Formats: sequence, structure tokens, C-alpha cells
Amino acid sequence: MRTLLLCLAVCNSVWCVTAMTQSRSQGADKPLMTLVEQLKPPFSTTERVRAAEALEGYGESAVAPVTKLLRSGDRRTRKYACLALTRLGPCAEAAVPDLTAIVADSNSPLRREAVIALGRIGPAASDATPVLCRVFREDDEILLRDCVVETLADIGKGAVRTLAENLQSGDIAVCQSVCVALQRIGPEAKEALPALIALVSVADQGLRDAIFLALAQMGAPAVGDLTRMLQHEDKHMRRLAAMALSKMSSEAAPAVRALCHVTGDPEADVRFWAVRALARIGESGHGVSDCLVRASLDEDADVRWQAAVAMRATRVNESSQQALRSLLNDAHPAVRAEVEAALGNR
Repeated sequence: MRTLLLCLAVCNSVWCVTAMTQSRSQGADKPLMTLVEQLKPPFSTTERVRAAEALEGYGESAVAPVTKLLRSGDRRTRKYACLALTRLGPCAEAAVPDLTAIVADSNSPLRREAVIALGRIGPAASDATPVLCRVFREDDEILLRDCVVETLADIGKGAVRTLAENLQSGDIAVCQSVCVALQRIGPEAKEALPALIALVSVADQGLRDAIFLALAQMGAPAVGDLTRMLQHEDKHMRRLAAMALSKMSSEAAPAVRALCHVTGDPEADVRFWAVRALARIGESGHGVSDCLVRASLDEDADVRWQAAVAMRATRVNESSQQALRSLLNDAHPAVRAEVEAALGNR
């Protein structure tokens, strides 16, 4: 029986390898330069796409001949060269200067294709960051700007300094694009933290929201600044700070004391997000249980609901269990449902 199973396993492995080999793009077994030539006319669209896909198998050795085609007089040849470089990804670092030149040319019809290729190259394309930032400062084409933001996020840490500098542009749309890129980069974008903090009081609500979303994705490095903002005189700032902390889960643990204090905020929205943050953090120390008991008596039903969620997520004492039981007759169905689930798990 074991011999039979072994034979089946070997046969299955051989079948998998054969299937993978057969599933490669047609032309994958052709010589490198033959595939490069097939990116040019008179080959059909299908043949050109297959050639671009097959070139991926040649890795770095395909980069130089494909990059030369970026200077072809035929627009479609340049287009399929961009596609091939996109498929080659990080190993196409040597093509970054030529791709960047295409992006910099406002008259080029292939800027978006070049931007996408730079994104696939990733961190190795960091030298293109200044040009990419200039595009979303100066270009009005929405699709191109969206592609640029995606590419800057794919470049990652190497793009952060230039992105942070562009937060000083004064242009709302530019700053929002920067925030989206920083949000996607996440904790590696912590170098931009001072520039983001300097903008948090901006009047534009859309930009302010984008800033706090970026701060939320930075995690631990942003906790201190967000904790201080919980005491801000502007209720919207307090709400956004609590909301950002709620997205960090356990990373926001240093903010627990401040969040407990804010559960007594005059604004229901602030109280709601503070209690929600405590639920996400899931910590029961620092007087959290007593704080949640008080929140369970809040006049706002959504705050009471989040208090029940938080008590379910944390280890609570007897007084907390009593508070949960008192909510079994709450007028809000969501509160009752959460309490029933919480008590049922104890």
C-alpha cells in the first residue's frame, strides 16, 4: 500500500510539473532575441502579448534588449516593451531611467504604461520618485495620477522623503494623493510623520480624514501624537484621533489611559470611537473595566453597544458582568444582541 501511495505521489508530481510547463505562454521556449523581435511589427497583438509574457522567463538578460525598444519610432513597439518590462518586474531596474523619461514627457502617450512598469519594479525604482511626484502635482489626468499613487506606494520607503516634501505644496489634491500613498506604505512611512502632524489642523475635511487614515496605518510610531490629540479643543480632531487609534488594535495599548479619559467626552462621536478603540485593544488594566461600566450607562445607544463589545473582548470583573446583565433590557436591539453574545461566552 505504501509503495502504491509513493508511486501515486511521484506520478502526481510529474503531472504537476508537466502541467505547469505546458501552461506557460506560447513562445516561452523561443530564443531571447526572437521574442524581442516579436514585440515589433508586423506581429499581431496576440503574438506581441505572448512574446512580452514569455520574456519574463529570461529575467535580467531580457532587460537590455527590451529597454532599447523604448526608444523605437513605433508607438506600439514601445507599448509592448513597457508590458514586457512590467512582467519582468524587479529585475528590470536597469530600465528605470528610460521609463522615467517616458513619464517625464507630458506628450508621451505611454506615460501610464511606464508608470505601471515602474510600480512593478518596486523599491528599485526609487530614483523615479521626483518625476512621479511632479506628475501628480501638475497632471490633470485622473487615471494617470491614480497609477502614480499606486506606484509610489509600491516603491515604498524609498519614496517617503519626497512624498513628505510634497505635503508642503499647499495643493489639497496633491496632499490627498500623498496621504493615500503613505497610507499604503504603512509603518515604513514613519519618516513622514512630522509632516503629517503639521497638517492635521487643515481646514479641508477630506484632507484631514486622509491624514488620519495615513497616521492610523503607521501604527506604533504615531500613537504618541494621536494620544495627545485626544485632548485637542476641536471635537473633530478628538474624534479622528480616537478613530485612528481604534484601527491600530494592540499597537495602541500605550493610549489606554487617555482613551479611558475620553470616554467621558462631551461629544458622543468621540466617546463612541474611544470605547471602540478600547474594544480593539482588548486590554483590561488601567481601570478599563470601570471605564466600560460607565460607558454602558451612556445616553447614546451606540456608545452602550461598543461598551458591550469591549466588555466581551476584555477580561472584566464582577461589576462589568453586572453592567452587561443590566443591558439585557436595553431599548437598542444591537446592544441586547451583543450582551447576549457576551454573557453566552462566559
